[in-house]
Amino acid sequence: WGLYANMLAQLLSQISSHVIIHYHRKTIMAARESQDDDWGISRPSSVARLPLRTHSFVLDYEASTERAHIKKGTNWFFAMFQASFLLLVICGCSLPSFSIETFGIVGLAIESGQQFQEAKTSYSV
Repeated sequence: WGLYANMLAQLLSQISSHVIIHYHRKTIMAARESQDDDWGISRPSSVARLPLRTHSFVLDYEASTERAHIKKGTNWFFAMFQASFLLLVICGCSLPSFSIETFGIVGLAIESGQQFQEAKTSYSV
């Protein structure tokens, strides 16, 4: 029960932090618009957002003219990494990972209750 309670607490914490951040951003945006109206500042209505993979990063320092770009094969590598991770998770959940075998008098008692089948139980993660 303790692990499930911990997992539930983490899930509730994650959800509540997302809700809090959403309303914080909403409040800051309203305050910024109100302040801009009071001061007569006009900002662009919509800022074009570019994907991070198309961004060019400045190297070394601000005055540098060198830029770094993400290589084109990175997207395919990341997609393959995700697919292999998903496959490994599915295999880990479906294939038995470990087993427990009971010996001695307790093992004989368990086997007698199972029509004398082996007192071995397999589990998967």
